Amino acid sequence: MKKSLVLLFFRVMALGLLPGLVQAQWGGDYLGTTTIDSGNNDIVVQSFRTSVPAVSIQNRSDKPLRCSANFSNGAQFSETRSTTIAPGKRAALAYGVRYITSRVDIQVACSERLHG
Repeated sequence: MKKSLVLLFFRVMALGLLPGLVQAQWGGDYLGTTTIDSGNNDIVVQSFRTSVPAVSIQNRSDKPLRCSANFSNGAQFSETRSTTIAPGKRAALAYGVRYITSRVDIQVACSERLHG
């Protein structure tokens, strides 16, 4: 996993994609598009297929981030999961849908967690 994250980092740097060193990786039969709003924070995002649609978010910044992932495929479902990720840590967000009849799009958004 660590090796793949390093490769993702170099792919982002080589292609100059997205501010905040953001990269999405697609896999599986049902994963659609993953869109990312890093909020100009240093994050790494990886979409992956388990028994349910899921996304891993790594916070590479020096401040806590509030991140959410919206899983949707149009008419069948749309569900949002959120978490706060400490600096240097990673979190996985998933949606336990029973069956999927079309591709699942994932929208990831992170912002600096405000205190108070």
